[in-house]
Amino acid sequence: MKEQGTVIGISGANVKLKLSSQPKCKSCGLCAASGGGNRILTITTQRPLQLNQQVILEVNHHLLTLSSLMLYGIPLAGFISGAILGYFLGKDILATIMAVLFAGIGFLLVRFTTRKMRLPDRIMKITRDTVVSDRGDP
Repeated sequence: MKEQGTVIGISGANVKLKLSSQPKCKSCGLCAASGGGNRILTITTQRPLQLNQQVILEVNHHLLTLSSLMLYGIPLAGFISGAILGYFLGKDILATIMAVLFAGIGFLLVRFTTRKMRLPDRIMKITRDTVVSDRGDP
């Protein structure tokens, strides 16, 4: 999905964008843009950008879904595995401790894996520095 935005802040490699709502946003209702509002988003980019510059932001939904699955699924699987293992080792308190411990290990695993895969940088990226209108004018 491609979003149109305006650069409203720059701090080193971090760029703050104001994304305008699209006609499709009114039918979705999942975010503030469904009411006609704008969304503010901060991303990291190496592109040289200027304030008030119009840009196109591309969102890779496959990687977004993968990262959501990793963020919630791996710690949940660790929690359930720890609870089951602790239960079979004999005590309820041990099951609770192991569930929390395994969930924490799952969160750490997700944190290091997403950094190594550079998922945040690959999910959203600026694909075009200027917006091209329907007439072909930049």
